[in-house]
Amino acid sequence: FNHCDDDDPETRMPHLVTASVDRIRLHQGTAIALDQNYAMSGQVSWVGSSSLVIHMKLTREEDAVDVLKANFTFVARDVTTGKSCKINQLLPESEEEKKLFQAADDKISAMKKARATGRSSGAGIPPMNSTSKALAQELLDQGRLLQDMPGLAVGDAVLISQTRRETMI
Repeated sequence: FNHCDDDDPETRMPHLVTASVDRIRLHQGTAIALDQNYAMSGQVSWVGSSSLVIHMKLTREEDAVDVLKANFTFVARDVTTGKSCKINQLLPESEEEKKLFQAADDKISAMKKARATGRSSGAGIPPMNSTSKALAQELLDQGRLLQDMPGLAVGDAVLISQTRRETMI
């Protein structure tokens, strides 16, 4: 995380703590095949006084298709005190960088506005239509069934907790 480095050897590098992950989006109609190679990349897309957003994407190497995208928000903490600390500002240069910066800035502004009016949950998320509500309810029902009565669950369903790996080596 070179963005937090001020090139001063006397300055302690902060710890970056993951504050949130904003919607991991799988490209519609795309499956992530395990027999193909992928490259994961990320770039700082927005910076506040002590927080930053990193736009991550997973790209299939064969055809350069971005199959997965997500925004990770990190908060900089002083190593010694654990309190938030200032980080370098961001100057977006390319059109893509400016677009990512503006999207993140709009979302964060909406969240701050919602927090100020007392609506902290669901900030920036539009209301769901009936199709989305039905899909969400179906997924919740499948998850409960898989957790409570796994023998009756859909054959290809897996709980996220069952996909965790402690080490790959």
